Amino acid sequence: MKKIPLFFIAFFIVFLTFAQKHDNIWISGYQGIAGGSPTVGQTHLIFDQAPYPKAIKAKIGAIILYLTVAAISDKTGKLAMYSDGARLLNYNHDTLIKQLSTYNETFSIIQGTMLLPYPEKDSLYLLLYQENGFINSNFVITKFRYATIDMAKKNGKGESIEEAKSMGTYIPAYGKLSACKHANGKDWWIIVLEYNTNKYHRYLLSKDGIKEIGVQSIGDKDANGVGISVFSPDGTKYARHNNISASLGQILDVYDFNRCTGLFSKHQRQKFKSNNGGCGVAFSPNSRFLYVGIGNNLMQYDMQAETLLKGEKNIATTDNYLSCNGQVPMNFYNAQLAPDGKIYLNTWGCARELHIIEKPDLPDTLCQVKQHSLLLPTYYDGTMCNFPHFRLGAKDCTTPVSEVEAQKSILLYPNPAQNELTVEVPNIVNTDVLKIRISTLTGSTVQESIVSNNEKIDISTLQNGLYFCTIFKNNALLTTNQLIILK
Repeated sequence: MKKIPLFFIAFFIVFLTFAQKHDNIWISGYQGIAGGSPTVGQTHLIFDQAPYPKAIKAKIGAIILYLTVAAISDKTGKLAMYSDGARLLNYNHDTLIKQLSTYNETFSIIQGTMLLPYPEKDSLYLLLYQENGFINSNFVITKFRYATIDMAKKNGKGESIEEAKSMGTYIPAYGKLSACKHANGKDWWIIVLEYNTNKYHRYLLSKDGIKEIGVQSIGDKDANGVGISVFSPDGTKYARHNNISASLGQILDVYDFNRCTGLFSKHQRQKFKSNNGGCGVAFSPNSRFLYVGIGNNLMQYDMQAETLLKGEKNIATTDNYLSCNGQVPMNFYNAQLAPDGKIYLNTWGCARELHIIEKPDLPDTLCQVKQHSLLLPTYYDGTMCNFPHFRLGAKDCTTPVSEVEAQKSILLYPNPAQNELTVEVPNIVNTDVLKIRISTLTGSTVQESIVSNNEKIDISTLQNGLYFCTIFKNNALLTTNQLIILK
């Protein structure tokens, strides 16, 4: 067998890296700087030619970008559209949807909107967006909707073909919209946490549209702070960062993720006392290292370590640089992995500079954090585009996962439950011989039945309290979970 030349391998890797160009153009900017400064307007960061990126000042759009922004390019890298969560504009700054929401502060939701390409349909795109407001004196997400845009309409200028479609009746947690490629390499998993719970709603975007698949209860209850969530480039991890308050500090949650089932496992949590404006998380291209901006400090976590704490390194501390004419400290705020393999971080407030992690695949300070090293032509105010990882390919879901391994992913929800309990079983597990037994803490069986996938079990006759749910296969114990019934 002939050896493949190294230059060809390098070329092929680069080709794969830039073959999917939906994140080719990043948009930032802020039009609130007083005095009509020439640095007011939009910056487009373009990642199509080395050296990356090229920063250009673009036409001032019809929207003010502040915290909430999503953009998407077509498969060739040309900008298709962008949104601040309140409106949607095309590449020419023409309005596609003029009013996504009614609340004035909609555009202040970090990761409150996201754009995805429909699988196998080059001209169709999905826009997810949230609207915030007050419910019973609590400042929460009041609406969670989606729209579909066909960029082939109106001679390529685009048109919305669906608007204001509801994503569900529940209240989602604040912002943190993210997505991951399904193991088939085409569809998209969209995982959304429900407000003030540990319930993750699982959606699948396919060529036929978006559909809710199920709900998983896992980990600790949401603290509902501002922040972002992100999947690792290889699709095996999910990280979620909450900046809650001065008294409660910040929380980092990390899960393992199964691209075949859309399910989380192995929850870990790390808490920070600091509340100096951090909110960002980003994975390295090789998915080994997770970077977390917590304000004055930038942390690195080794995903191969036994625990988050054991893999923790403080790799950078702010150097007291002041942006915005010497008024704004350049802390570590939002973060995003770019197509060039580097991680870019912004700061909270008025600024023109970005921090760069030059070699994020390397441990500790070898990753080379360069603070405020990229000067933009216009100001931003916390603006950072929200992109998933577009270049993740397909994965075989049948060969590497045995039935024994899949049994670990059997789910029972909701928990606490009232009158019904749903059993969710991976497809490769033989459900004909699975049995669920619900028993009291003293071991007395109160209910028993054969189960199948997504079957709803009537538990309306059971009283409030704590129970054990045990699942058997051929009378052999598979797993036991605690169940709370609260009516």
